[in-house]
Amino acid sequence: MWGTLEDVAQALHDAQDIAPKIRVYFIGGPNKKWGVNSYAYIAENFPDLWFIENNASYRGFITDDKRDAQEESTLGEEAQAKSYGTGYYDYAMRDHGAMGRNFAEYYKGVVKMGDTPSLLYVMHGDADDPTGESWGGSFAPIRRSSRRVFSHPTTEQDTSAVYSVIELCFKGPEREDISADSVCLWATIDKQQWAGYHVGGGDYVVRYSPKAPGGLTYSTASAISELDGLSGAFSVSYIFPGEASETDYRLGEHWYADRTEQDLFEGKWQGAKTTRKWRKDVLEDWALRWQWLSEE
Repeated sequence: MWGTLEDVAQALHDAQDIAPKIRVYFIGGPNKKWGVNSYAYIAENFPDLWFIENNASYRGFITDDKRDAQEESTLGEEAQAKSYGTGYYDYAMRDHGAMGRNFAEYYKGVVKMGDTPSLLYVMHGDADDPTGESWGGSFAPIRRSSRRVFSHPTTEQDTSAVYSVIELCFKGPEREDISADSVCLWATIDKQQWAGYHVGGGDYVVRYSPKAPGGLTYSTASAISELDGLSGAFSVSYIFPGEASETDYRLGEHWYADRTEQDLFEGKWQGAKTTRKWRKDVLEDWALRWQWLSEE
């Protein structure tokens, strides 16, 4: 999955018998944030699904830094020409067919490759073993997915793990005229708006999943006066799934996430070095494939 999980959630909802027959490799992080409701549905109702959530490891392939040439190239003075960062387009793509010429129109030719690890996972390594080495990363089994339910005005002292499911719960009037799938309030978090729903009995919920550690604030807007103009804050810790909570989603034996060892972090990105270590090999393999398009 390169985007949100709505299609997977809908398929599982409509044909539950497919659950033991499929495997999911999910590029999460921001996609988990944008599709937090579909993720929550799957984690709650299909905990035994075979599922890899790559929330941060994929970031080992996102770089336009010229240090790549210094760190990874063996060409000495020619390192800039044979770069695995910003110079890769000139090194491997330019003059290689129509696709090579066209690629310069995207990110100015810089290789971003944020979603690519999902493909690389089945290209190199044992796809049956998410804990092993592969171009698509190495992952650890988890038996719970972090979920925090806040039913009070939150402050910076309220903490949830990065990539977790956060539920901001508000009490309002019982409104039988508002169906459970109707948006009736909005919460602005990190300069973006997130929909909230009436879940019955005067309870209203906004779900959110933070894509990076740090501190966040929220404010609400709603035509329902009791839900309008509320505000709060919360803190996001830097390791998923973080400390255990009674509200966590309980998972089965085949759910995996980014590894937590400190030496596998790249900056604040958990597990990113499990893909970063393969970047040169991947780009060299790709460079050979670009040669197939040579017009000479």
